[in-house]
Amino acid sequence: MLTNKLIWADINRVIPNPKNPRKDPNFKSKEMKHILKTKGFEEAIVAYKSGPFYCILSGHRRWQASQSLGLKEIPIYLVPEPKNTLEELERLGSIQGNQTDWSPYEWITHTINLFENDLNSKIEDIAIKLSESIPTIKKRIAVGKFYERNEIEVQLNNNTYSVNMLDTIRLWCMRVKKFHPDLYHDLGEKYIKEIMLRKFENKCLHSEILKGNYIEKATQNELMTFLFDPNKKISSFIQEVNLLNNTNKNYDVKTNVSIIKKATKNITGIKYNRKNEASKILEEIRNLENQVETLLKKLNSN
Repeated sequence: MLTNKLIWADINRVIPNPKNPRKDPNFKSKEMKHILKTKGFEEAIVAYKSGPFYCILSGHRRWQASQSLGLKEIPIYLVPEPKNTLEELERLGSIQGNQTDWSPYEWITHTINLFENDLNSKIEDIAIKLSESIPTIKKRIAVGKFYERNEIEVQLNNNTYSVNMLDTIRLWCMRVKKFHPDLYHDLGEKYIKEIMLRKFENKCLHSEILKGNYIEKATQNELMTFLFDPNKKISSFIQEVNLLNNTNKNYDVKTNVSIIKKATKNITGIKYNRKNEASKILEEIRNLENQVETLLKKLNSN
């Protein structure tokens, strides 16, 4: 049985692991080349013997940088070959566990690979193996299966997106699918995802988009109006849906006049200290004006 040992190996005999989640070998390559030039190898590359080659378990960036620098030999910490695919995936993850070598999307890929290659494993088991919370593992798997790699990878890795945000948008889409299945089918899941991601980038969403039952109450036309405008804020959409639904209440004229007077008094009593505060207030007032116009059109059409 092979025991762990340190060797110097011909770089041409060292090969990347096909199960490594990293698809971009040039990720932070400049930084790694600088480290190797100035400090040398602080850690050997972890690999196992695979025929005449050494298959990497940890150290793909060091191996790539070594190739770029034209090194002939590199240090290899030789370990026993994994017994099966699942063990190899687990060892890839456990070796990387305390490092920041993998990007957020690569951790998503690794988590899904672990889950799908062990039919007897539960979410709880994966969480323990990766030293993560159960909700984190559930979100990683859900996000990885819902979005295409090219839809989220770059933005995840540069911190524009987060797994939590992506999962929130996924759940929002699932509610639209549940309460408006025809619209969801006609527009297509891909289109709705892209619009919601664009809205997030345009700062049109907030963290509480799952609160309330406005999706259920909204009409198909209201949803389409919201989705077709990438700059329309979800807060305005929610207010419009709630306002229009309140028209079903049988308020008499006196009550409606009272509501309008109270709203007018509140608006005229608004105080602000800075110009940016005034701008935000004016924006909200314009939103209210748009809602009133929408309401008037609906009332006139009845």
